[in-house]
Amino acid sequence: MLKILFKNIYSSQIIFKNTFWLILAHILPRIFKFFLIVYVAKILGPANYGNFQYIFSLLAFVYLFADLGINTIFIRDFQSKNEREKLIKIVALFNLILASLWLGVSLIVSLFLKISIKQVFIILTLFFFFQNIKIFFFAIFKALNKMELESLIIIGENFFITVLGIIFIKLSPSILNFALAYLLSEIIFFVISLVLTIKLTVKKIITNFKLDLDKKVAFSLIKNSLPFTLGSIVSYILTNTDILMIKFFSNEWFVGQYSISSKIVNFLFFIASAIASASFPLLARKKNDNNFSELISIFFNFLLIIGLPISIGGFILNERIIVGFFGSQYDFSRLSFKFLVIIIPFAYLTIFLNNIILIFNLQLKAFILNSLTAVLNVIGNFILIPYLSIAGAALTTLICQIINFLLFLNLVNKQTNFLKLISMNSLVKIFLLNVLNGLIALFLLKINLSTYLIVILSGFFYFLLLILMKEKTALKIVKNFKDLFSLENFSKYQQALTDFEKD
Repeated sequence: MLKILFKNIYSSQIIFKNTFWLILAHILPRIFKFFLIVYVAKILGPANYGNFQYIFSLLAFVYLFADLGINTIFIRDFQSKNEREKLIKIVALFNLILASLWLGVSLIVSLFLKISIKQVFIILTLFFFFQNIKIFFFAIFKALNKMELESLIIIGENFFITVLGIIFIKLSPSILNFALAYLLSEIIFFVISLVLTIKLTVKKIITNFKLDLDKKVAFSLIKNSLPFTLGSIVSYILTNTDILMIKFFSNEWFVGQYSISSKIVNFLFFIASAIASASFPLLARKKNDNNFSELISIFFNFLLIIGLPISIGGFILNERIIVGFFGSQYDFSRLSFKFLVIIIPFAYLTIFLNNIILIFNLQLKAFILNSLTAVLNVIGNFILIPYLSIAGAALTTLICQIINFLLFLNLVNKQTNFLKLISMNSLVKIFLLNVLNGLIALFLLKINLSTYLIVILSGFFYFLLLILMKEKTALKIVKNFKDLFSLENFSKYQQALTDFEKD
């Protein structure tokens, strides 16, 4: 049965396999990073940790231009099976040129920085250089529905970063040593990714090594990716400007406080990101199917079912999460965390809707909508941060995320009309069950149960209530899992696997 997790046979099995690996690739690295951040943030303190996050965020913005959205367009266009070899060669060249260009730009910028942060900036620049080329390797894995390879590499790399980060910080507590742990781990797994990519593409897809670039294919990639790139830039502004503007209005200590709350919320995004990434190649193929709108409505309901209890639970347990893990020195970040954790259900749905927008080649419209919310985010930060500090930044992000979700929802619904397939009774049922589950969590908190037990028990009650109330999406998910692992269907799977291996 383990072959289910390593072979691509039929649609539902591929979605399950990809989702399993991508969830694993999101949750394990985040667990590693969570304990790393807890350790490092305590040792370095809010000011030094805030300084590291400021440099990291600055470089993350610079290297947004090293992708241009070409890798995502490549995954979509690769599904058509036309001109795959030309696509790989063109995208590989684009990635190398763009990553090298921005490496040069970053190194020039480093000449004008203070000596205290110059070395850290250069080390993290090299980290981002290798990481951005590796993203192209991951795009090939995704296009071939080999998410297990990407997942194992991500898990391994983040495990190494965690181990090396703790060792280096223990030997000498400094952001320079912390940056070195990132770079060394990245180089090791860059080489592994390169070897696997060559093994998957040479002879199987690439039959010759001539750089015969098809201008038509190249132009099409650039044309389709440009709006996506611009959208990614404004999305970054929407989600990451806060740190840069907090630094502008305050100092590293406030950046460190805000970074902790935003890191925890970003950690909780792993489920939506995994499901969106796993389903993207297959949804791209089913774009013209009659049941495409129904598929969207199922994913929409499912992400809402997952996102709401996480948001409510995080809001209720905010003190235990922040102070319990990071200590009283980060107590100031609790208020910003309360605002940010409310974002989760909206962010979950927006991540998925963004993929549907991409499938229908509506990147330009998405860019316009993202630009609007990004401008509102900057304006809101200028108004609220001076008065409310990091809570103002969090409140602005919440408002802009809700606006962004509503705009994306309207755009996708106009294209697919999927909202008519979502039952209002089902939505009311989901909201009422979450209110009830929140009350259960409050009661468990009141009787002073441990945080882990509260999460486990409230999660169990929530799932049980969904089944007892016969929520349609939850019942479909349970049925699919039963079908996937039932003995009755195992022989059919074995036959499909045999046919697949013969081919």
